[in-house]
Amino acid sequence: MREPNWFDEINRIQEDFDKLMSRFFSQIPIAEREMLPEYSQPALTALEEPYFRTPLTDIVEYDNEIVAKIEMPGIKKEDIEINASEDGIEIRGESSEKIESGDKKKGWRRIERRYSGFQRFISLPDGVDIDNINASYKDGILELHIPKKESKKKKTKKIKVN
Repeated sequence: MREPNWFDEINRIQEDFDKLMSRFFSQIPIAEREMLPEYSQPALTALEEPYFRTPLTDIVEYDNEIVAKIEMPGIKKEDIEINASEDGIEIRGESSEKIESGDKKKGWRRIERRYSGFQRFISLPDGVDIDNINASYKDGILELHIPKKESKKKKTKKIKVN
């Protein structure tokens, strides 16, 4: 059996610490960072890319509809994608910006890029009408009106016990 090499152990600890610090200071929002990935959730799917944030959402259920208000600041209306199924609604919005400055005569140039996005899946209960969902977007707030289907009253019959 080989004697433990303390330098190897110190190097391993340093590598683990470097990984932890790089995750801590990354551009990924704090709520979505994995500090100890071996103890966290399974790997993200393609839909759950790490640079996408989960937007703040208010959902209220009324007698005839469900209303969801999703905060998506900085996203243009044409960059929002909404897909509805019987299981739920998937909402995704992306934003990118490129800023260039400089002076060609003086020989310098600066280019900065910003990329961000939001994604959210909202599970839907049984009895909603996904064919008539209404979506509007104003001042960074996406508002969804999800109507409920007309429910037929179930017939009941009282049974006499003999």
